[in-house]
Amino acid sequence: MGKAPGEGWTLSAHYKLTENLTVSGTWVPIGTGANPFTGSFDGDGKTISGITMTNTIAYDQGFFGCIGTGGKVKNLGLLDVDIRGLEYVGGVAGYNLSGTIENCYTTGSIIGAGHIGGIVGGNGYGIVKNCHSTSAINVSFRVSGTDNQGIGGVVGTNLEGTVQNCYATGNITVSIDFKSDDIGGVVGINDEGIVQNCYATGNINITGNASGIAEGVGGVVGANYDGTIQNCYATGNITGNNFVGGVAGYSTGMLQNCVALNATITRKGGSDAFFGRVVGGYSGTLTNNYANQGMAASGSFSFNPGTASNGNGANVLLTTTQSFGWWVTSPGVWSSVWGTADAAPWQWGGTRPKLYFE
Repeated sequence: MGKAPGEGWTLSAHYKLTENLTVSGTWVPIGTGANPFTGSFDGDGKTISGITMTNTIAYDQGFFGCIGTGGKVKNLGLLDVDIRGLEYVGGVAGYNLSGTIENCYTTGSIIGAGHIGGIVGGNGYGIVKNCHSTSAINVSFRVSGTDNQGIGGVVGTNLEGTVQNCYATGNITVSIDFKSDDIGGVVGINDEGIVQNCYATGNINITGNASGIAEGVGGVVGANYDGTIQNCYATGNITGNNFVGGVAGYSTGMLQNCVALNATITRKGGSDAFFGRVVGGYSGTLTNNYANQGMAASGSFSFNPGTASNGNGANVLLTTTQSFGWWVTSPGVWSSVWGTADAAPWQWGGTRPKLYFE
């Protein structure tokens, strides 16, 4: 009472958005790595339009720069974003360190060099759930002397965090002539984290010339380092040079109950040959995974015979997967994940599963 707008606002307080907003000018991210946002922000189902950031040498770029331990952002839509940064670039947050991002979505364009996601660039030990992004993700420059890495439709890099009940529909385009690693439709890098009940429908396009190498490219996760990918699927077309798969590019962890519905996987030059309908290369555990029997291999390679426990997955006709009955009976534990709650988030969408909040 009696306070001017903004007076007494701190990074540890609790806020609620009461109306839709449109902003103009260059947005200054809320919170930094040194001083993160640790309060709560409830969008209350409202939207903010026009978030714009153009500093391509800046880190931690997003509506929130950095969310810290205990911080929570929920129920927020960000429309028509135009966010550009160097590394740790995302729609809702550049980095989420042990915080929670829930029931949020973004539309628009996000551009960076590494650790880029439609919702959050980096998720360290945090939770990202019930979120989605239609944002286009573009990589058109790099950090000098390093590979571009950690590029995802929802989360760029997930370090021992949880990404649950999320989806992405935007295309990911890498248009530089340098090496790029770990590009995924939902998560770029999953490092000892959990990616569960997620899907992606966008294409992953590598458009640079032959000197631009893309390794670890997957329809859901680019590279899964000792983490878990469970109950996920992808439908988009995937392009890469090495370690390329319909669900994951590379995995040393668990990949279970996943379905690759991609039409085409394309090899873009190079001499390496780690390609698979489900996962390109792996040393971890694969259990109960399926792949579109008609998936095309483009670019002078072919898929080896598939089983539910190898990189090419068990055969299933695309028309068969368009029946609810197949999902209930064939992929095993999918029979127990249908409902209207976080623990059972899947519903039937007519020709494929969708998440209950869609």
